[in-house]
Amino acid sequence: MKLTDTTISAFDGTDLHLRSWLPPAASAQLVLVHGVSEHVGRYEHVAEFFADRGFAVHGHDSRGHGLSGGPRLDVDRFDRYVDDLGLVIGRVHRSDRPLVVYGHSMGGLIATLHAESDRPQPDLYVLSAPALDAEAPKPFAGRGEGTFASRPRHPAEHGPAGRPALARSCGGGGLLLRSARPPRGNRPIRGRPPRCDAPGT
Repeated sequence: MKLTDTTISAFDGTDLHLRSWLPPAASAQLVLVHGVSEHVGRYEHVAEFFADRGFAVHGHDSRGHGLSGGPRLDVDRFDRYVDDLGLVIGRVHRSDRPLVVYGHSMGGLIATLHAESDRPQPDLYVLSAPALDAEAPKPFAGRGEGTFASRPRHPAEHGPAGRPALARSCGGGGLLLRSARPPRGNRPIRGRPPRCDAPGT
């Protein structure tokens, strides 16, 4: 497996740190979106699990987190996180491979807002304990409402093409969302995915 680190420029010029775990022969892609006050390096065990099973895994430090630029935990509007996710998806996506977005906590909220947008969609969203109605930490206070999200519509309610058409609870606060796009021969994931609260996280 090859590990790469690079810097990409967001739409407003903010530097975003992007890390990739690349197996010798990838058959699918996965984009990791971390939670608040975290960084993508914290998900190395998750990335290695999926890379060992044929996924090219990519993850960026959200602006104001980890090695990315921007004021620490301070954004003028939350949608900038969603713009950044769209930028990363556009950079790493290959049309010949299925694409999964895996978001944990605040990353699950970012992924949900991306799913509700008109941006190009992945084949599948995996949401791990998404912060859909969490109180915002102090650095976010005063920036709109007092919660991360104003209870976005449940993704299963969507119907238009390109939007998630199926939502299924997977226990432990997780949710799987499948895009309405036609599948491209997705291979089943083999093995049990690691818990996000595993030792070392």
